[in-house]
Amino acid sequence: MMSEAGSACLSDPVEDWVAEELSAGRAVQLKVLGGSMRPWLLSGERVVISPLPASALRLGHVVALWDPDAPPGQRLAPLHRVVYLNAEQVITKGDALMMLDDVRARELVLGRVTAISPSSAERSPLPLRRLRALLGLSPFCPVALAGSAAVSGARALVSLLKRAR
Repeated sequence: MMSEAGSACLSDPVEDWVAEELSAGRAVQLKVLGGSMRPWLLSGERVVISPLPASALRLGHVVALWDPDAPPGQRLAPLHRVVYLNAEQVITKGDALMMLDDVRARELVLGRVTAISPSSAERSPLPLRRLRALLGLSPFCPVALAGSAAVSGARALVSLLKRAR
């Protein structure tokens, strides 16, 4: 089953299904809506979200968060990148947004984006767009292609910055 993720609301049954599948250790495929993660994720692309134990969470992961205090249809927060974390809390941010998201408990992370399939309307080649994002727009932008293992662009960027000092 495929559903939609992003700034738009999911219906209650779909939202609950996503949370149940990820909590049970099964990956889900969602269609991205909205532009908060441009250029990393574009509206219309399909992403695979795989379950992620809180202990495996790292800076730079693009994650799905569960918000039990939100009204039905808005409990699955938009897919955003982890920009801060400690033992108990996590803060996320959309790559294209200026503001940080609210502080959330680390255990509310359900999963992370592990694969991206481009939309048919996308004109820019996927690797080129990811490279542009890595070089100019986001310090926590891992480089990945759909169906392949993620290569941490953040580590490469940190290494380049250290050499530049």
